[in-house]
Amino acid sequence: MKIYQRGHGEWAEAMVPALGKVGRVIHLYADGDVKVQVSGGSWIFNPLAVTKVDQTHSTEGGNEERLNAMLKKLFDAQLTGDIHEELVKAAANGDLKRVEDLLKRPNIDVMIKTKIFSQFLQNLF
Repeated sequence: MKIYQRGHGEWAEAMVPALGKVGRVIHLYADGDVKVQVSGGSWIFNPLAVTKVDQTHSTEGGNEERLNAMLKKLFDAQLTGDIHEELVKAAANGDLKRVEDLLKRPNIDVMIKTKIFSQFLQNLF
């Protein structure tokens, strides 16, 4: 690996934990070098030192971030259990996607929808 890295970001012993791990390409350089986010850091690799894998094998990056976001939403909703309160929070935070999802639920009353819409508009301006 040390030989591969000559002229390609060079080698650092701190790169050892990244070897053999699945990472996410975050930048491709004009000379072909690849910047990869892996094992809590990012490293520039010689393109001959990396292997492309299916995204389904990835344990880092996008999939993990999406999973964390979904778990956070689920956890936050379970803290209160009140869908109306969750709607108010989402509107106050300007989270349009969450507001839309909550407004589609049948157990939201019309008065709350009107209040939330007003609050959401206030946060936009």
